[in-house]
Amino acid sequence: MSFASSIRDELCGASIKSLCCRRAFLYGLIYGADLEGDTVTITLSVMKDATHHPHELAQHFIHTLFSRAPETVLTTRGAHRYASISFHFKKAADKLIFLSKLPEEEAECETLYRVLEFKCEACAVHFLRGVFLACGTVNDPAKSYHLEIKLPNDGRSEPVHILLAEAGYEFGVTNRSNMMGLF
Repeated sequence: MSFASSIRDELCGASIKSLCCRRAFLYGLIYGADLEGDTVTITLSVMKDATHHPHELAQHFIHTLFSRAPETVLTTRGAHRYASISFHFKKAADKLIFLSKLPEEEAECETLYRVLEFKCEACAVHFLRGVFLACGTVNDPAKSYHLEIKLPNDGRSEPVHILLAEAGYEFGVTNRSNMMGLF
């Protein structure tokens, strides 16, 4: 298993005790989703040889926390497998659209906490964990270090950038066609 896959496997296997943190984690997983009307679609890597799989966790939480039955389509691109998970939930789509349209001066942690209903300090950690699992990449630091989170270029990257900065992580920002990269 690659370094990145072992990190993802470890992040998927860590327990989440409180309901509010499970919800924050799920919002992290869907934060970079494609939005079309009230349909939310996320595409997650299917990791070979992993004990825990992000797409299975997403399906479980979508069903248990949002009471929705997600549709999952497995695809292969080259040597990589992906699961595209779609579900209809206007409330979740509206929250993501609201966050994507925030004026820069309002893109602050308190707004993110309020909109995504963070109830405790650990919610932000679980949210970022979900964002990384869905939108992040990392290389083995023993070879070359690179950590990046790619989010849609619609304003959703700014609240995450601010949240990371508040946690003490200084990320650069780059524009990659229709995506914003935090690295």
